[in-house]
Amino acid sequence: MLVAVGPVRFMLTSRDQATVEHDGTLEYVVRLSWHGLPVARVEMRARPVDTEPRLRTPAALSGSA
Repeated sequence: MLVAVGPVRFMLTSRDQATVEHDGTLEYVVRLSWHGLPVARVEMRARPVDTEPRLRTPAALSGSA
């Protein structure tokens, strides 16, 4: 990966790793280094979301009529 810092450009090496945890969460980690020296670490997590529409039940009316 080529990274510009002002007028200077650095070539960084990137290593990435993805794992799925027991609850279904995806964990993705990217490690960046320059000549073997650690420069940055980026962690991302994503979890499944229920996208099924929920059925709405009508609210019960209370009081006397």
